[in-house]
Amino acid sequence: MSLWSRLPLAAKIAIPYVLLTLIVGGAGAFITARLVSESTDDRVVVALAQGARAAGLEFGRQEVARLSGLDGLVTAGDPLDPPTSAHLAALATRAGLDQTIDRAIVVASDGSTFAARREATGWRVDDSVRQATLPTITSALRGESDRLGERHAGLGSIAGESVFVVAAPLRRDGAIVGALALATGSERAAAGMRRAALGDVAITDDAGGVIATTMPGLTAGGFDGSVVATTIDDRPFRALAIPARLRDRDIGTIVVALPADVVEASGLVTRQVLAGLTALAMMLAAAIGLTLSRFIASPVGRLVGAARALGAGDLGARSRVHGGDEIGALGAAFDGMAASLEDRQRRLTEAYLNTVHALAAAVDAKDPYTNGHSQRVADYATRVARALALSPETIEHIEMGGLLHDVGKIGVPDHVLLKPGKLDDSEFALVKAHPAIGHEILMPVGFGQLVMDVVRSHHERIDGGGYPDGLAGDAVPMVARIVGVCDAYDTMTSRRAYHEPRDHATAVAELRRCAGTQFDPACVEALAVALPDGPLPDGVAQHSYEALREETRHYNSRP
Repeated sequence: MSLWSRLPLAAKIAIPYVLLTLIVGGAGAFITARLVSESTDDRVVVALAQGARAAGLEFGRQEVARLSGLDGLVTAGDPLDPPTSAHLAALATRAGLDQTIDRAIVVASDGSTFAARREATGWRVDDSVRQATLPTITSALRGESDRLGERHAGLGSIAGESVFVVAAPLRRDGAIVGALALATGSERAAAGMRRAALGDVAITDDAGGVIATTMPGLTAGGFDGSVVATTIDDRPFRALAIPARLRDRDIGTIVVALPADVVEASGLVTRQVLAGLTALAMMLAAAIGLTLSRFIASPVGRLVGAARALGAGDLGARSRVHGGDEIGALGAAFDGMAASLEDRQRRLTEAYLNTVHALAAAVDAKDPYTNGHSQRVADYATRVARALALSPETIEHIEMGGLLHDVGKIGVPDHVLLKPGKLDDSEFALVKAHPAIGHEILMPVGFGQLVMDVVRSHHERIDGGGYPDGLAGDAVPMVARIVGVCDAYDTMTSRRAYHEPRDHATAVAELRRCAGTQFDPACVEALAVALPDGPLPDGVAQHSYEALREETRHYNSRP
């Protein structure tokens, strides 16, 4: 048998589909990679343009954050009430200023200066600023304004550090009482722009002097607004310069640079990304193919599973395959065949049960003293099971088991079964065989396990001294313990060849005496509760073999 013939149907459908997907996807990935390689220069220009634009936007965003911070800080409280650096640090903390702002300065109209600085642990008093004479602060103190208002922005130096500053006047009752300024260190500003541009950044002033740079050696010299090649520290770069603007005024230049090897690597990364996307698309297509193959093969798989279950004896197995195609027709034909077999088996089972019932009736009829015994035991056991709050399904099994518990006595000779005196050891051994005989008789019928447990184990004892298997304790099935108690109760309260019937109280007392050794104490007490008025009179039992036939039909018709 070839390997292909041994493959499942889903694999035979999926493999050609997946192979075709791999071929088409591989060819597409190769062509795409070639096209990407040919457009590397264009991508360099785009990358630098995007980086420069991102750096410019970040530069502008930082300015907007400083201007917004002025409003936020004033909203948090009066910076000059009280006029201390500690108060200013507390206001800066409360205002939640943008992370790019690292200094707050207040200059009173009398020249008093208060400052706070952002540190790793929060805003702290900045004693290094004793006097701030920045042009932006001077303009704010004078109340100067332009077409954008009386807020001012520009470059400056605080404590020897280049900063970008915004300042606005502080007023009380319309009079200027001081100026508030927020500053961002140039190195912090450049670092933020580098993160946005994904490349090294330099900021220069109008004269070409470097204000801040993320890479020593990167300056604005020789850039005219187009992408140019340059060398920094003996390493090739591509760079692009754009204007740097504060408050709608050019203050210098922003330069963004990418290493040439990184540019080439970006092309490789792009090709890898495209290859990954292509691979993902191919895997998705393959997954779709596998899903479709499973969808097509699934009905066949259900048919195979149902056929195997039917072959194993489960006549209730159905494929439940529906549809208007050939597979649907095959499923309908299979389910019809299985239903026919199940119906035939049901009729055979009923015929077998009729024979069993007749034999069981013959067992009771052998001895006039035991006539109706099985019916009464079934009735008692049903009541005890309800008193123990067992499930309705379990009660059904107990009822059937009670009716059939002595069916094995068919195999016990009449002279032993009807002997009025005490049995000898050999005769008692024959009687003790009836649970196993009954179990063997009913085995082909296919009763549930609980019914079979009753038939086989209703003479087992809690202390292990019972028969036929010598089970003890919890090993004795609960259903058998219930029927065993009811069997003993009916035997004691019925007239037998070897004793007169005992009254209810005496029988219950005897059961209680043997509780814990022969009988389950819980079952004994449940019987006492379930039968408060004593045993049922002859002819009162509510069950019959005809009722058993009806219950058996219901039992066999369940899925």
